Amino acid sequence: MSFFNNFEMTPNDKNSLNRFEKKHTPEIIVGKKDRRGFSLIEIVVGSDGVAHPTEDNHWIHLIELHSDIGKVGFIKFDQYQSSGYGAFRVRLDGVKELKAKAYCNLHGVWSSTKNLR
Repeated sequence: MSFFNNFEMTPNDKNSLNRFEKKHTPEIIVGKKDRRGFSLIEIVVGSDGVAHPTEDNHWIHLIELHSDIGKVGFIKFDQYQSSGYGAFRVRLDGVKELKAKAYCNLHGVWSSTKNLR
């Protein structure tokens, strides 16, 4: 049975992340709206090119996306084959903020927000 650390984690300084914090903090990338009104939202766990590992004992097991309207969705990952990346198509009309949460089995839950206004 795998152990999952579900403690909320926060960086020491949100404006100056160290390598460990960069590896765990989800990056939110907002694409353009398509003709149906949906925008592609990509969540990449790891920022500034510092990727989170996918190993037998250390991986991202879940990504959630929330808007200020409510929970958009989540993606659950296999520990051996999936990396910390997910994408959603979302209607952003009226949404002011997005929040991504990345769940590392060892190092807890890391969050980031993106202001859309």
